Parts: sequence; structure tokens; C-alpha cells
Amino acid sequence: MVRPHPNIELTHARRRRAWSQEEVAGKIGTTQANLSRWERGITSPTPYYLRLLCKLFDTSPQDLFPHMFEQETALSVSPEEREVSTDALLSLEQASTVFMCNMGLDRAEEFYGREREKLRLLIRTLKGESTSVIGPRRIGKTWLLQYLRLVTPTQLGPRYTVGYLDATGPSCATRSGFTREILNVLSLDIPEQDTMAVSKNLTTLEISVKEAHADGRILVLCIDEFEGLCKQADFHLDILENLRAIAQVGLGLVIASKKPLIEIVSEVVGNESKTSPFFNIFVQISLKPFTHTEASKFVAAKSQEAVFNEQEQEALLNYGRVKDQEQWLPWRLQLVGTLLQEDKLLADQGNLDSYRPTDPDYWQEFEERVEEAYRGVAP
Repeated sequence: MVRPHPNIELTHARRRRAWSQEEVAGKIGTTQANLSRWERGITSPTPYYLRLLCKLFDTSPQDLFPHMFEQETALSVSPEEREVSTDALLSLEQASTVFMCNMGLDRAEEFYGREREKLRLLIRTLKGESTSVIGPRRIGKTWLLQYLRLVTPTQLGPRYTVGYLDATGPSCATRSGFTREILNVLSLDIPEQDTMAVSKNLTTLEISVKEAHADGRILVLCIDEFEGLCKQADFHLDILENLRAIAQVGLGLVIASKKPLIEIVSEVVGNESKTSPFFNIFVQISLKPFTHTEASKFVAAKSQEAVFNEQEQEALLNYGRVKDQEQWLPWRLQLVGTLLQEDKLLADQGNLDSYRPTDPDYWQEFEERVEEAYRGVAP
């Protein structure tokens, strides 16, 4: 993973004038969150905002963002070529990070909407209680788990350790592998692996949870794609019973799945699972499509980052809606925004036929591309 390159010069330019991030953001018409990401080097401003920043601080792009020009200087790029290539570089980076389509969540503020669900999950995790997160594919379950990990240090504090695993991963293909991965993601010691590995691993987990609880610490285990656990060749209900028992002494469980846990387990082991006390420790959170209000907030925030005009904002909201339904899937909004931004970038590079906002045929073609891409990966 490439580490962010902090834009120290931008931060210094702001501080020399005793301006806050909010003040600078207001002067150029963006958000404090955007300015913070630029200063930390997580993203870079578009050419539009780069020019506004340079005008505001009365400096050049090379002085404000010198690391962007290091490679070009080494290659002896002319000033004219440098301006073009820098604009292209910034546009490409912006196109890949604004809508974050099919990307992991690396910043909590990118997880839009879901205010009630986020609050409920944080409250239960704060108390060390267990939560089941359900919803169809691409509804945001994984991002909610990642959100929890990102905000834990600031929202819950250092007493909490949150580990995440994907139950469909190769390391979780067997019970011994699954229990070993639990210890791994919680940064616990892993005992010698042999024919008694499952029992040893779970015993180690239980002891560690009890010790943490005695010290006032809470271990939280997030299990994504719970269906993968139940598809193990050696899966048995007892592993869930063991996890329930460990949860009773202090382990917080957050499990994500497409269907309610009891339905998934029943399909594998039959009706005997319905009497299992494993399911009694969970409160269920169901993720649903965005409401119009949530979708509108997403469109407004992302359109500001992407520098979308009013027509483009309306297109994002319109084509981001599930066809013939009054609902908006977050992933579909990300897809539409990405496609629209790509078209604009191609037009900026001279492919004018790629973006024709005044041509009705263009929007018909755009809708067809959206539906084709959506059908390819839709739930």
C-alpha cells in the first residue's frame, strides 16, 4: 500500500495566515473534510481547486504541492507539458477516489447515511454486546464493519480492540483455520497447531477475553460473509456454541450476512439449530437502500468534490435510483458517479464525443451503460 504524502507546504501556507481548515475551505467553496484530506496527502485537489488554492495563497502549484512535480522535474518536462500532465494526474487521482466504487473504506467520513445503524452498532459495541448486520449484496455491510474499526480509537477509546475477518477467505476454509484467524486478527498468541488446534485456539481466545475483561479491555470480533463459515466441510454447530459462551464472558461479536443468522445455520444443520442459544445474544441491524434524503445528501457532498454542475447532480440522483423503484443503492450511486466522472475526464483529454450533456442521445447511451454495468454485479 502506498503511504500518503502529507502536503506540508499547504498546511504551512494556511497556518502562516492563521486560518483554520474551515476558513480556507469556505474561501474556495469546498468542505473542511476535503481540505483535511489534501493536507494529509490522502487525496489531491482537482485542477479547479488547485488553481483556487494557488490564487488564495498567491503561489504556484509547484510550491504548494512540490511532491507532484518531482518526477516531472527529473524528466525535464517543459512548463507547458507540466501543466497538462499535472492536470491529468490530478484528474485521474480524483476520478479514482471521489466515488470509491468497489473500493474499501479507508475514511470514516466516506460512509454516508446509516446514522441510526451506526449509532446502534456503536452503543452495542461500547457495552461489549453482539450485533448481527444483515442485508443484500453491495448494500454496505462490509463498509459498516470497516467504519466500526476506523472510529473505534476516537469514538470508543483505547480499551477496545476490533479485529476483522472475512469468513470466505482461504485461511477460514476449515474450523482450525477459522479459529486460528480469530486469534490472528485480535493480535493474540497462537498456540501450536495440531489435531487439537480448534480446541486450543478457542481455549486461548476464552482465556484472553477473560484477561482483557479483568483489565477493563474489550475484544470485538467482526466476522464478514458469515455464510462462508457455514460452508466449511467440517462445520458443526458446536463452534457457534463455543463463540456464544466466550461472548458471554466478554467477547463482542459483530457478524455480517445476507440473511438472518438462524436461517443460514438452519439451511446447513437443520431444525436443531433453531433451539440454539447462539442466536439469543444478537440484536439485528438491517441495512436497506438509501432514502431520498440520504441519497440527496450523498449527491450534494460528492458533487462538490467532483465539481459537478446542477445538471450533473440531477443525473447522478436520477440514474442512481434503482429503475422503476423509489430507492437508491449506495453502490449504484457510486457507479453512476464514477461513469459520469470518467466521461468528463475523457472529454477534458480531447475525446469530446465522450461527454455531450446537451445531446439527449448521450444520456440515453449513458443510461444503457449504467444498466449494463449494474446488471453485471447487481444483487
